[in-house]
Amino acid sequence: MKCPNCKADMSDRDYCIRCGYMKNGKFIGQYNPVDKDADLKAYQDHYEEMLWNNKLYKPFFLGCFYFSWNRHLFVGLISGFIGLALYYLLMILFLSFPLLDNIPINDIQQASVFMFSVAAIIIIRTLYAAIANTICLYLDRKKILFMKKKYPEEYMQKLLKQKPRSFMQVLMHVMLYMLFFVIFLILARVF
Repeated sequence: MKCPNCKADMSDRDYCIRCGYMKNGKFIGQYNPVDKDADLKAYQDHYEEMLWNNKLYKPFFLGCFYFSWNRHLFVGLISGFIGLALYYLLMILFLSFPLLDNIPINDIQQASVFMFSVAAIIIIRTLYAAIANTICLYLDRKKILFMKKKYPEEYMQKLLKQKPRSFMQVLMHVMLYMLFFVIFLILARVF
């Protein structure tokens, strides 16, 4: 095939070496593919860390509060409640199969319950660290798509005007989480 622009041979390629003409009718210098996550990069200031799951210590230490730090308060509250339920179920499972059946509760069993509770917290926090960034990026993509549909012309300005991360949002999450914890303790006593 000959290049329609400069008549050079381009039979073994999808583009012309001489002028940069491509088979789709555009030139290489004019061709600029749109990055599918460009909006997300503008919205999330630490997009690369979240995409590649670098710095896992943030979701590990913050746990369910990491979601509220990333502007997802409701998801943080739900994940906190799920974390409490998992912890409670793991403790019931551990206490229903005691390691020392014939010995009354003593210091050894109390120490083993403490060690298991620490291990359960580490396991649950490791789960948070593994999936928190993926969930946050998914929710941010959905939010951007919603903003594109609702405000097709000025969605980027609206995204950039979103509230930045704030300590007050995390503090509100902590207070709501404590309220859920009290309700959870009451429900655990009833059932």
